[in-house]
Amino acid sequence: MFIRWRISGGFGHKNLLSDGKNRYNTFIFHCSYRKIERGVFLGNRGVKYIKLAYQWACEIVQRLRDHGFEAYFVGGCVRDMLMGRRPADYDIATDATVDQVRGLFRRTVPVGAAFGVVMVLRDNLQCQVSTYRGQPATAQEDACLRDFTINALFYDPVTDTVYDWVGGRADIENKIIRAVGSAQERFADDYLRMLRAVRICTSLGFAIDSEALATIRLNADRLAEVSKERIRDELIRIFSNANAATALELLRETGLFKTMFPDLSGLYEQRLPEMKATPFELISAILRHIDEPHYHTGMAALLSLPSLLRYPSCVDQPLDGDDSELVSPTLRSYMFSNADRKAVCAVLFNHRSFIFAGCMPDGAKKTFMRSRWFTRELAFHRAHLTALGMDISSYSHLSSYYSSLTRDDLFPPALITGKDLYDAGFTQGPHWRAILSEAQYMQLDGSLLSRQDAISWLHAKKDSFEATS
Repeated sequence: MFIRWRISGGFGHKNLLSDGKNRYNTFIFHCSYRKIERGVFLGNRGVKYIKLAYQWACEIVQRLRDHGFEAYFVGGCVRDMLMGRRPADYDIATDATVDQVRGLFRRTVPVGAAFGVVMVLRDNLQCQVSTYRGQPATAQEDACLRDFTINALFYDPVTDTVYDWVGGRADIENKIIRAVGSAQERFADDYLRMLRAVRICTSLGFAIDSEALATIRLNADRLAEVSKERIRDELIRIFSNANAATALELLRETGLFKTMFPDLSGLYEQRLPEMKATPFELISAILRHIDEPHYHTGMAALLSLPSLLRYPSCVDQPLDGDDSELVSPTLRSYMFSNADRKAVCAVLFNHRSFIFAGCMPDGAKKTFMRSRWFTRELAFHRAHLTALGMDISSYSHLSSYYSSLTRDDLFPPALITGKDLYDAGFTQGPHWRAILSEAQYMQLDGSLLSRQDAISWLHAKKDSFEATS
């Protein structure tokens, strides 16, 4: 069932949904940053996905209403709609219990059943539905137990009404992040809210009110009580934002950074004679100069601190064992996936070789460019050079060369395979991979132009291999 709705009034904005034709293009529902990375929202397929997702959120509200329950859009989606922004997702609050919600929908996942939270699914769509908190369990009582006033707004899509029991609309207008009621009580309910305050503050360009800021400073060490996975999710959102540098400064000012990264916090205030700025200022500068923010490049900037202290005046020094041993364990401690750890390490380590781009053979440049994270590595290289006040000609050279290549230039069909090694008489073993990699490099470099060239090279390789065995 389709529900037509709009939010009217509010800070002099025009109706955000003026007609049915534009409703889906105005507000975009997305399920997760993972789907964005995989390109779910690109092209016509993405537009169709957005339409279905928005309609699904509305259908959930209507189905709950049809069965005698209350249901409202709540939280960040209402805030974003009032601000004229595209909501990142839609959350729904209801007086139905988890069991009652699960009984109304075929596919559900109790992501936080103990707290009354269930994910309602259809195809690739998902929407979080939560049961009212508080006693009595009413919408108003639930609003009074939410984290911040700007997130405690309820919206009725049927009557086009916003319910504000906590002064959230005024705080949106004044660009203030304020806890609902007592800041100490709200943060004690969930200390992750301190980190969330920093993230929302910097992403919206708001300010944290004095009571909440003082409470965060007082309780910064309590963030250690929060699970690493939940902190990781907030870090991903913080470093995916264009204002990551501002967030980092606020994390440091409040003491949250010291709690999360005790091994790094002491290094941030060091200053070597040859450095014009503190390491913290350099890291912030790197973050500000990253053109397309991503948490891979953001975490790489954060973890580049040890090498900046070791090699403050140059970029072309490899990370030594002490540096590399810090990076992966730090990411692992916050439960980053293997793919994320590989990506951050690639961004952090590979960009140092780019300084020699002008004298690199084509095979070496193409080998770097075959990396699935190359564009992030290149963006980080530019930001790193700019922050240190160095010449960016290596970045310009690589960027221009990369633009001139096609996919076939970087990923041509292999001229030889393992079968060719077997036919040539090579004994199977670990050296096969090295031989195939060398052949691939020579192909990228233009030394091997055809399969016949590759077979001839392979037989010559066999002769020399036997002579040295």
